[in-house]
Amino acid sequence: IIRSSSRLGKRRLFLLLAVLALATHTSAQEADYREDLRFVEALRARGDVDLALEQLKRLEASASPELKKELPLELAKTRLRLASEEPDTTKRLAMYRESMGDFQKFIAADPKHPRAPEASLDIARLLNAIGKAELSMAYLSEDDSKRQSLSKQG
Repeated sequence: IIRSSSRLGKRRLFLLLAVLALATHTSAQEADYREDLRFVEALRARGDVDLALEQLKRLEASASPELKKELPLELAKTRLRLASEEPDTTKRLAMYRESMGDFQKFIAADPKHPRAPEASLDIARLLNAIGKAELSMAYLSEDDSKRQSLSKQG
């Protein structure tokens, strides 16, 4: 009886240690991907948008399930930043609209995601940027009828 209870105690201890090791590994992975996202944000903030996009594509290849949920938002934010640096207004508007779709897909995929409000705020900022770009196009348009139609669209 003593031997069987000793074996049972060792099994319980082993299972407990295995569960703790797995939990520690999972939280370490979460911390790792958060660090990766902070790095991408820092790249975007300093203007290295191409490097940020490249880093996100690298992360996408080996993403954990948690990171896979965050990547569409990070890609949309990076594409938005890339669009804001585009000098050609027509191209910039097309890129803005593509980013808008990315943000909307992120929200539609998981409306209860903790970062969904952040995506909604980005959409509001994006709508403002689209309006300014369209208004700018209208003011710069030499054709009066085109100017009036663009002014009415915004």
